Amino acid sequence: MPPQTGAAGRCRQTNPRIHPLSAAAAGTLAGCISTEQYMWGLRKVLDGIIAGLSSEENTLTAFAG
Repeated sequence: MPPQTGAAGRCRQTNPRIHPLSAAAAGTLAGCISTEQYMWGLRKVLDGIIAGLSSEENTLTAFAG
């Protein structure tokens, strides 16, 4: 089977041990959204993670200082 490209390929690269529900839904997600939509959503999730880590670091710095 040739490697998939676009959203389908990225969804199928999800580690099922870490993200079992995302891995299970990969085919459905890839069939329902465009690559642009997938990338937009991924950027938003990553932005949220980064913002959370940044605020966590600020909180830890405030308590440590």
